[in-house]
Amino acid sequence: MEPPRMSPMVEPLSWMLGTWLSEPPGAGTFPTLQPFRYLEEAHISHVGQPMLNFSFSAFHPDTRKPMHRECGFIRLQPDTNKVAFVSAQNTGIVEVEEGEVNGQELCIASHSIARISFAKEPHVEQITRKFRLNSEGKLEQTVSMATTTQPLTQHLHVTYKKWNLPHTHWPSPRARQHGPHARGACALSHLVAEASHGEFHTVPFETLQPVCKSEKSLSLLLHGSASAAPSSFPFRPLGGGG
Repeated sequence: MEPPRMSPMVEPLSWMLGTWLSEPPGAGTFPTLQPFRYLEEAHISHVGQPMLNFSFSAFHPDTRKPMHRECGFIRLQPDTNKVAFVSAQNTGIVEVEEGEVNGQELCIASHSIARISFAKEPHVEQITRKFRLNSEGKLEQTVSMATTTQPLTQHLHVTYKKWNLPHTHWPSPRARQHGPHARGACALSHLVAEASHGEFHTVPFETLQPVCKSEKSLSLLLHGSASAAPSSFPFRPLGGGG
């Protein structure tokens, strides 16, 4: 099955596509917070529709515990460089940001912000972001924020390096029959389906350990066999994203 063809509508944002890992860890600061570091995975993909899909997942750099998470869509107004960024966050915020893409730089600012009724104070009142692809081919994101008690101030800055992991096989029928393995298979398939660019790579098992607890379980997921697996696994493209 061939990957879906990218809509010409999102071609100006194609430089954002891929799976990106923070390198070095991101830096966070705000007048009411102690400075902190974080790891982040950014997955930006398409399924052939005139929009991009994204997810950002942050983790504590020492404990690897989940931190901030958000996901949503990026759309372009036809025949313009105007961009809309729609995001739902695990902090209870849903927002729409709008701005413009110029070359390999996207600058957006909050257009509307909604929150759950029991969101913690102080409330976020404004957010701005800038994404850019730097001269080293790395993706940068800078986020500024204003709250009910603080003016607009830079809050986050992170640089990502692209992780060139293409699609893998969907799990075999035998693997799908195993409950725990099936859940892991879905997670693994979702992970690798976020970033296919038709390239072939070998991925160390350690990279996939958050999904699979052992190399044998990974072998079962991918091949329907629990035979001894190598320390790294080759992947081949699979249609459905990129």
